[in-house]
Amino acid sequence: MMTNPWHIYLTVGIVALCVVSIMGYSLFIGDRAAHKYSSQIDATLMAQLEATTAHLWLEEILSGDRDRMIKSVWEHLDKSQWYIHALLEGDQDSECDYFALVQPPQDFGFISTPESQQELDRRSIRAQTGGREA
Repeated sequence: MMTNPWHIYLTVGIVALCVVSIMGYSLFIGDRAAHKYSSQIDATLMAQLEATTAHLWLEEILSGDRDRMIKSVWEHLDKSQWYIHALLEGDQDSECDYFALVQPPQDFGFISTPESQQELDRRSIRAQTGGREA
């Protein structure tokens, strides 16, 4: 006795349609998440890059390099803080909009205060003048 093959074709067709639908929906969700969070990832990477650059310039200054100025360190730190602020509060620049984090982390580890900036200025001036206070 031969069974009707249309039951098999119908079952395979429904399963294939379900698989294609799930794959399409996954692609849609992934693409939407990538577009939504790409600016946040960019801000995080730029904050790290600027802080690292400032750290490297500061090491150069403290090791006695007279060609570097503390102003360049502060410029990089200010840029880094701007990106951190953009992540925490939301902001925009010429490239993209940054939305505020809903649940920001308790400690970013780098949010400098005016007192820490003054201390860093004092130490860098002392290093540039050979240990004398300016």
